[in-house]
Amino acid sequence: MSDVFISRDKVIDAIEREFGDEARPECISAKEAVYSVELADVAPVVHGHWVNRYYHPMYVCGCGNCSICGIVSPATNYCSNCGAKMDESEDKE
Repeated sequence: MSDVFISRDKVIDAIEREFGDEARPECISAKEAVYSVELADVAPVVHGHWVNRYYHPMYVCGCGNCSICGIVSPATNYCSNCGAKMDESEDKE
């Protein structure tokens, strides 16, 4: 089974909506179970796109997220400076 990361606060909100009354034993028990789970060490995914990309024999371009320019392989899907995943189109506003 692969890990899926969700917001603890949103889970607590969903529990409270489901049980209606925060004082109900079932609600308290469910929230305690959620709070007992160890937090994962994760970072949000940053999306970006390459700007001013031209080929010479490697791509020379800048990151639309951090603006650092460099020479990258045509197969590079991530900025080596900020880690942004290059999956946005250049014309996205």
